[in-house]
Amino acid sequence: MAGVTSLGIEQVNHAVTQMDQVVQSNAAQTEELSSTAQTLAGEARQLEELVRRFRVAAESPAPTPPPEARERRPKARPTFAPRANGGRAKVPQPARAATTRTEGAGGALDAGFEEF
Repeated sequence: MAGVTSLGIEQVNHAVTQMDQVVQSNAAQTEELSSTAQTLAGEARQLEELVRRFRVAAESPAPTPPPEARERRPKARPTFAPRANGGRAKVPQPARAATTRTEGAGGALDAGFEEF
């Protein structure tokens, strides 16, 4: 009977040790997340202050790049993939990012940037 009691106490001690390790790990993670949240909150405040500096006219149209700055490329032809029934299915092509070049303050061209 003493052996069974000893084994039971040993198992309880092991379980308590494991729970203690989990609690300590959770506490460390909580502290780390709290620190991260505070850092993100500070960065969000800084971003908000920076964004407040920008003013956008409510009714101004979006600027259109001059014709010479527009990208020139031939129209894409659809690609087809074989179907199980012998026909061909249209395969979607990935979208291509349009790049524009606008003239900046010093007369230099700024690739891909637009002024508001």
